[in-house]
Amino acid sequence: MNNEIDKILDKIIDKNDSFSNNLTHNPYIHIGYRNINESINYYIKSLFILHNQTSLLILCILRIFIAIYYYTSYVNYIKLDDLKICLYLCLTSSIIQSIYSFIYHLFAPHKYGTIFRTLDLFAILFCNIINYAISCIIFYNFITNVAQPSRDVYNYISIFLNTSHICTGYFSYKYIHNIIRNIHNIHIDKSKQLYYTMWVVGLWYLYIFTLSIIISNKLIKHTGYYIGLFLFIGGVLYKYRIPECIIQNKYTAFIFYSHALLHLCIINSNIYLFKFIYYYNNMLVYESRNY
Repeated sequence: MNNEIDKILDKIIDKNDSFSNNLTHNPYIHIGYRNINESINYYIKSLFILHNQTSLLILCILRIFIAIYYYTSYVNYIKLDDLKICLYLCLTSSIIQSIYSFIYHLFAPHKYGTIFRTLDLFAILFCNIINYAISCIIFYNFITNVAQPSRDVYNYISIFLNTSHICTGYFSYKYIHNIIRNIHNIHIDKSKQLYYTMWVVGLWYLYIFTLSIIISNKLIKHTGYYIGLFLFIGGVLYKYRIPECIIQNKYTAFIFYSHALLHLCIINSNIYLFKFIYYYNNMLVYESRNY
């Protein structure tokens, strides 16, 4: 089986050995690139051949189907309107980001590739803001309906929440500013982009992590931790270009490279976000019945 895969990859490398200057942001991958500045039809036809963006395109489609599956599986069990909104937002976030990511990775070498990249970056920010809204709704629901803290404690919580809102707004502004400033720059500063993105991601996950600590339900705890774990692993792999910075071969160029693994980690974090909403709903329903 491995020999057959090697033969297929060898043929692809022979046909796609031209190095695209449009995609040199990863210095460890030098094979499998498509030609730059070709027609739209050329890139659409590239859907049916193997190149180093194929795994990303497959993962984008897979993420949409996974999101639809979990939404349809859980929506009938969610009793609270707030949590139904959260579930719908989670589905919307997954689909929007997957669609724009798919379009960008399909047409990245096109002469308008920077436009597709810009749209993808805006979609990433928009979806992270949606995830921030999801975490805030769940957190507010827990504080007001479950924890019911004293007035003084609630005031401190309000300060904490308002501070995080301001920080999210600031880093979202810096993220947008960096996109606009580099809109015509092919070699955008990925480290800054990742820095601002991870701050926004970190702020919305802060609420999930806080609830994971406070709530005694083991399913909610483990689910919340796994969301953060996959986001952290994905960010580290993408930042340091692991594993292609260590192992450079056909497999790390076409299949198991950092960007594809980042997408895989994001898919897993999305799955656990769906589960977090579902388990939190079950906890509230169970407590209300006991009461």
